[in-house]
Amino acid sequence: METTDALKEAPAFVRDLLRSRLPEHYLFHSYDRTTDVVDTCEEIGREVGLKRVNLEIVLLAAWFHDTGYTVADRGHEEHSAAIAAEFLKDRDVELEAIDAVVGCIRATGEGSTPRTILEEVVCDAALAFVGRKKFQGSLRRLRMERELLAGGPLGDREWTQWCVDFLKRVAYHTPSGRSQFGSRKAQHLLNLQIEQRNLTTGDEEKQARDELKHDLTAARLEREKRPERGVETLFRTVPRTHLDLSAIADHKANILISVNALIISIMISIVFRRMDEVGWLIFPTLLLLAVCVSTLIFATLATKPVVTSGTFTKADIEQKRANLLFFGNFYRMPLDDFQWGMTQMMNDREYLYGSMVRDIYSLGQVLGRKYRYLRISYNIFMYGIIAAVLAFAGTILFSRPSP
Repeated sequence: METTDALKEAPAFVRDLLRSRLPEHYLFHSYDRTTDVVDTCEEIGREVGLKRVNLEIVLLAAWFHDTGYTVADRGHEEHSAAIAAEFLKDRDVELEAIDAVVGCIRATGEGSTPRTILEEVVCDAALAFVGRKKFQGSLRRLRMERELLAGGPLGDREWTQWCVDFLKRVAYHTPSGRSQFGSRKAQHLLNLQIEQRNLTTGDEEKQARDELKHDLTAARLEREKRPERGVETLFRTVPRTHLDLSAIADHKANILISVNALIISIMISIVFRRMDEVGWLIFPTLLLLAVCVSTLIFATLATKPVVTSGTFTKADIEQKRANLLFFGNFYRMPLDDFQWGMTQMMNDREYLYGSMVRDIYSLGQVLGRKYRYLRISYNIFMYGIIAAVLAFAGTILFSRPSP
């Protein structure tokens, strides 16, 4: 089996392994952390110009680099390498590729130094959290994890010293890693060193530990209540489904418009030009014409776009009324005002998710209107055609003039 096929099976294998065997106290080294490392690994790998085969190797290493925590905390890199090697051997991956994956995983261990560009990419991706804006959140989860493993709270001085020592050892090896994470990592280290100097003992330290315990409980509850990746998947899938259904509705409406326009053209070009000869067919002809025109009207209404004002005010943003995810609310706005509104929305998690919910609701309203008009069109066309055919048949049988 090629690495491509193994890479397709790796996410499900790692997800099932971590969910079934990873102890609950691993709040930092979780499946979400693994997927983040994989995404970062792919980003760095593409920026440094890795070929497809090499990129697949580093992605496989990223998927398995934390699986060793299901066995033990100490020496987890060796356990991760063993799990990855067994997985790849079971799928008949070439030995050279297996050795490369194992080497990348072992290179992430403390005290190890990457020797190849592949190992450098994996190491930089594994330590990318140190150079990100959300570093404090990652640090909080890591501290909770360390405390649960230690069986008790860690003192602020002890923890801050560990963090300072850890950040001093962090080094990025690829140009992409240094440019993306190096400067922010240095700032985080400076902040920790300042915090280390300002730490006090006594009641303030006790209060901080109490607050940390409270944060630990809140984090557990939040983790159980809000599956972040599930929410992101929801917001990706639902709008895509709505747009697909909208395209189907437009296609059906276009079929009705084309068919009825063709019928009307035939009637005008043939029947009405010979009305002096077939005047006795005037009633069924007009009935069929009315059916086609009515169907055309409702089919057109189903595809008719809704035009909005295209503007919003600062009051709309402050009161979280404007939905900036829909072009109809900003297409007449100056670029500066739109950028300001988007910045306000992105900095407010509640406003951002609220806008996405309103966007889904608006798509549903438009979709409901389309299908309501489309259903009316099909009903008019179906029953109208039946009535027109019966009218033509009755007229031919009972009203046709004698030759």
